[in-house]
Amino acid sequence: MPQMKHIHLDSIDSTTGYLQEKFPNLPTATIVSCGFQSAGRGQHDRKWDCHDGTLCFSFTLEPTKNLSLLSLEVPILIVNFFSQEEDVSLSVKWPNDLLKDKKKCAGFLIHNKGEHNYIVGVGINLTPVPGNLDYRTPASSIYETNKTIDKKEIVAKLYRYILENRIPEHMIITNWNQVCAHLGEEINLLENTTLTPGRFMGVGENGQALIEINSKMKEFYSGSIIIKN
Repeated sequence: MPQMKHIHLDSIDSTTGYLQEKFPNLPTATIVSCGFQSAGRGQHDRKWDCHDGTLCFSFTLEPTKNLSLLSLEVPILIVNFFSQEEDVSLSVKWPNDLLKDKKKCAGFLIHNKGEHNYIVGVGINLTPVPGNLDYRTPASSIYETNKTIDKKEIVAKLYRYILENRIPEHMIITNWNQVCAHLGEEINLLENTTLTPGRFMGVGENGQALIEINSKMKEFYSGSIIIKN
C-alpha cells in the first residue's frame, strides 16, 4: 500500500478543486478533507449541500485495469467500511449514490486526471440533514441522531480502508449487484428529459446499467435511476 498523505482544512470551496490544482506535486495516495465545503458539486454539476454533519473529501486512487469498473468499486468499499466499522447497512444506486433505507445519504464523482491518476470526490451525510435544506430526493444519514464527529479521523480511517481493501476486478460486478438497492426492481431511468420505465437487471462488464424494457435487455451508460417503491 502506498504511503498516505492526509490534508485536512477547516474550510474550503472544493476538496476536489484543491486536489486538481495541487495534484502534480502530491504523493500517489493523497486525501483532502475539510470541516466545511462551500462549493461542492455532485452529478450534473448539482450543488452538494454541506452541514455540520457532512463529510466532504476527495482522494487520489489508482484505477482498475478496466477503467469503467472504478465507479463500481468505490461505493462497494464505502458500503463495506460502514458495515464493518460502524455496523451500518448501506446500499448503492446506479450510477453514483449510496442509500440508507433507500434514501440517499452519500454520493461520489470520479475525475480522470490521466492514465493512472484519478480523483474521487465524496460527500456523506453522517448526521441528519437540517430541515432547512431542500433536497430533490429524500435524504438520510449514517447516524440517526446528531453526535460529535471527528471528521479528520473518520476520513483517514475510510481512506486507509479503501487503499488496503481493493477488490479483484473479477469480483467487482458480482459484489456491486449484491449491494444494489434496486436489483430486479421496477425503476424509471431518467436520461436528460426522457423517463424510461423498466426492470433493473444489474450492471454489465463496463459498468453500464442493464434494464429490461418490454422483455428486451437494453444497456445504458448514462442517466439516473428513480426507484419506484
